[in-house]
Amino acid sequence: MKISRREFTEIGCKVIIGAVTGIVIIISLFKNNIAAANLNEENYDWNKHYWGFVVDSYKCIGCGRCAYACKLENHVPFDEPWYRTWVERYRIKKDGEINIDSPNGGVDGFNDDIPAEDIKKAFYVPKLCNH
Repeated sequence: MKISRREFTEIGCKVIIGAVTGIVIIISLFKNNIAAANLNEENYDWNKHYWGFVVDSYKCIGCGRCAYACKLENHVPFDEPWYRTWVERYRIKKDGEINIDSPNGGVDGFNDDIPAEDIKKAFYVPKLCNH
């Protein structure tokens, strides 16, 4: 089997990246198990850590779970129309009309009020709070 240098390098990089990723995951799981077993919440300072929340906006399906989680974590009342994180739905109809909506900040998902055959393109855009 003849293989070019470019193909060899590509395969080698994939193998190395896969191996390193696997090792990092195994080490992380091991350390987290030890940390969880030795966690003393009374003396734990939650302010010594920085937490992140990452959303791949290209894969957003408009379920609203990110907006729900933000309300829950940041103690934003669910019965009030305040949102630190919300999801907008953009729909471009075949006639060129653009519809943008975000019912209840996207927390409850979205209803299809425009027939699918009238829509040229549709996508969701999560608007994150950046806390």
